[in-house]
Amino acid sequence: NTSNSQMLKLLLISLLSVATVAAYAESDVLNEVIVTATRSEIDPAEAPGSVTVINREEIEQKGGENIRDIIRGTPGISLQGIGTGGRKAISLRGMESKHTLILVDGKRIPASNDVIGPNTDYQYDWIPTSRIERIEIVRGPMSVLYGADALGGVINIITRKPGKKLEGNIKLTSRLADGDSNNDGDGHDVNFNISGGATDNLQFSVGAQQARRSSVASKLNPGQSAIEGREKQQLSLGVDWQPAESQNIKLEYSMGKEDR
Repeated sequence: NTSNSQMLKLLLISLLSVATVAAYAESDVLNEVIVTATRSEIDPAEAPGSVTVINREEIEQKGGENIRDIIRGTPGISLQGIGTGGRKAISLRGMESKHTLILVDGKRIPASNDVIGPNTDYQYDWIPTSRIERIEIVRGPMSVLYGADALGGVINIITRKPGKKLEGNIKLTSRLADGDSNNDGDGHDVNFNISGGATDNLQFSVGAQQARRSSVASKLNPGQSAIEGREKQQLSLGVDWQPAESQNIKLEYSMGKEDR
């Protein structure tokens, strides 16, 4: 009858609502976690510091060539000029850039000032942006966990984990700048990523990037660059193997070349 039909509809609507909420809650628990603040997965609300997470969708929307381009404009982050040619370093909460620690999957990336020379910023280009799943930014002193180089905070780059299904993408970006010459500031950026499962317990990933930007001449200092030209090539390879349940062995190889 009509009464039973209405009750059945209400029951179905209620069940669908519960299922939708449960699915959303499960997705929220799986995705909205951070690992930087405590070195283990926690809810962002429980993190001992101010946390910002930039996810894959936002990274693609920003279209940045490197880490610095991606996090530019994030609250609490500023860029400090270093050296010449428009080089800039990342500063958290106004502290010197040497107090901003950069990690890739929890592993330290040494500042190029320490291994190459003063006034260099190569550390922001040492991973293809196509390989980045999300970036966790923790503002505030984290020296207890990470040492004195994390007095300003930590930037942890989480790379994309290969799934069992084969998938890939390629992104082409072209830049045209309005300068005094025909090619001032022009350039391009090619990003490539492919990953998938070779077997049920063996996955692979390949990421690569090739980018070029011509220099922009300085109007104040003839013969010098206001923004230096650069060209870079990067390659990142990874293999994940699960010998048993709840175990994962990861082998990684990466290389890069950058000319300024």
